[in-house]
Amino acid sequence: MTAVSKHIPTTSASTLIHYLRGPDGLELRNPRAVYAWGTHCTYERAEFEFRDLRIEQGRDQEVRRNPSKYRKPKDPADATHLKVGKNWREAKANETATHLRIPPEVELEKRYEAFHFIYSFDLATVNPDDPQSVMRAGDAVRAFREGYSPGVQSLFVGQSDAKGSKAAQARGEGGKYHVHEAMNAIVHSRMTVGGRTFEPGMRVGGAITHVDTYRAAWDEFLERRGHEFGLEPQDRDVLPEVRSAEYKAVRRTDHDFWVRERGGISDQDRARRGIETALQSLSRDPSRLAGLSAGQRMDVLVDEVAATGDLEIKTRSTKKLGTRVRSFVVPGRQQPIGSTKLGERYTNAGLDEQLDLVAQGRWKPHTRGRVTAPPKTFEPLSPQEEAELWAEVHEAAAQERAAQAAEKQAAEKPQSIAELYEQRVRPTLDDGDEYFGGAAAAFLADYEQRGRALPSISPAVEQTEATRPTVHVDDTTHQHVEPHAAETAARTDDAVEQQADTPSLEREPDVPEVQAGSATAPTASPTVAKPQRRRERQVSVLKGDEMRGRELVAVVVGEQDDRVYLDAQLAAHDPAAADRSGLHLYTERKSTTKDGHRQTVTAVAAPYSREQVSTLRAAAGDNRVVVAGREVLALRGNVSPSNDGRGYVVVPHSVGPTDRPIGTDVIERQHASEDRARQREKERGKSLSEQFSQQTLEAAERDDHDMDR
Repeated sequence: MTAVSKHIPTTSASTLIHYLRGPDGLELRNPRAVYAWGTHCTYERAEFEFRDLRIEQGRDQEVRRNPSKYRKPKDPADATHLKVGKNWREAKANETATHLRIPPEVELEKRYEAFHFIYSFDLATVNPDDPQSVMRAGDAVRAFREGYSPGVQSLFVGQSDAKGSKAAQARGEGGKYHVHEAMNAIVHSRMTVGGRTFEPGMRVGGAITHVDTYRAAWDEFLERRGHEFGLEPQDRDVLPEVRSAEYKAVRRTDHDFWVRERGGISDQDRARRGIETALQSLSRDPSRLAGLSAGQRMDVLVDEVAATGDLEIKTRSTKKLGTRVRSFVVPGRQQPIGSTKLGERYTNAGLDEQLDLVAQGRWKPHTRGRVTAPPKTFEPLSPQEEAELWAEVHEAAAQERAAQAAEKQAAEKPQSIAELYEQRVRPTLDDGDEYFGGAAAAFLADYEQRGRALPSISPAVEQTEATRPTVHVDDTTHQHVEPHAAETAARTDDAVEQQADTPSLEREPDVPEVQAGSATAPTASPTVAKPQRRRERQVSVLKGDEMRGRELVAVVVGEQDDRVYLDAQLAAHDPAAADRSGLHLYTERKSTTKDGHRQTVTAVAAPYSREQVSTLRAAAGDNRVVVAGREVLALRGNVSPSNDGRGYVVVPHSVGPTDRPIGTDVIERQHASEDRARQREKERGKSLSEQFSQQTLEAAERDDHDMDR
């Protein structure tokens, strides 16, 4: 059999990936899952990269409309529709309706997000315990996919931990080595498969997922390159060539396979069993069919099948051939099985051929071959080689445990003020903050010269400080040692972040900064502050429902080439905006250098395509205004994490109009909402800061007392 493949669609890519990666997240499901890689994605971030691609292409959370069903009513007067070609429509006044429309129970359903492919290797071909054989089989799957459909985004995990089904265990077989492939339902890169060109953003389909087509491609790959990986072509006695007459004779499905593996029998297999039993019974006395026409032979078969109890054949009568099969009815099954659903062996033409063979005495039952080759074996390691290998493993594990212990000890060690200053304060300082940095360094040096031990901060106090509300970096920088409040206040003005430039914006001219200690620096009056710009902040974490159906405000701040830059914000009146000191969905901190002075700025505009912005404008309709020369849109829709992880973006295909009109004061309202939340943050943070300062002062006093003693 060599290797067979099958696929299963799923509406949740994340659930599928979690299943493949197991409950331990980044860890493989167990030590026997020995092979993992990604195509256009990484193993660690596959779940997020799948979602990012769907969002980038505007295909995330897609739904489709379920079709209605049409039935002939018991009372013809209840009919409302009739069929025209392949479509249904309501009957007009002068037309006679034939069917009743039955709407679907669920009008909209989520579209598939991913496809789950499984490549299973026979025990006679790949021994799950042989690392070299397993690796080469995984390489074969990788080479096949990269050659057949290189533009798909897929995660692969090879596993050799399967125990096998109950039926396989009863046959004395263990689990087979198999490779799982989770394929994103959206095309990643341009490619041509089966003569059809797929562009990025298109849905995966056609030759990529059609079972007969990709199985034929897999067979061709094994024929042409299987020897490179120690694999042989498919055994045609076991798995006939795709599209061959033998392959089409029985149309088996994955459902048939799994029901059979669990020890049951599907309705389709039961129908086949009834027909095969009837044909075998007729073959014992071929004379019963001698001299009969095709229609008469079919009548005999219908009666013989009914006697098996497995099946009832519904028929229709034709002038040319007489009795013909219309459908198969399995006892206990509500829906009949179509005459072409079991395979070509069981169609009208196939049954005519079987009955003719019965009449000639040449009929044979349909059987499928089985692999008789023994499981593949490999030479195990010698005791010495195994001991050496385990010694290397134990040494690597010991080194890893030592590194983890060192990290844990460093994390639990109390930190001094000097260490905290180097770790927390200094990285936040701009190059121009010489005064503050110098003052803090002088304070620490003086403290140590006087022979006093620096007060330490215990992990408990660290945890207390960690509970402080999230505030902007400039709000925390100057809460440390500040000997001169007036001069520090002047420096705070200089440290205010400026909003980043966008392609169409002009920055206000920088006011030359006066360095402390220079010849022109004033000695008695504070430094003149630069014109302050508003300190913009990103919205805090949004979870679950907080990203769906949000009231939004989008400001068009610039355009460049084929991109439009939008500052999208949660609308102040949206419930999710309550108590948030930042409403911008996207921010990006940048460092720029001008005249030798480094400045940290915050960009609040994310790039969107012109097509996406057109969608947003159409959804906003007339509910938009111009504020300070910029267009502002009011929308309602979903948001999703951005591709670069710096915030959130609007999902264009989800937006619609909002019933809350906006005016030219919309930006003022946004600022007012943020300011109220920021004031409450400062009030809460002030008490925690005072508590922290008091603990530090008490520690210093205790040190002074100890020194005096």
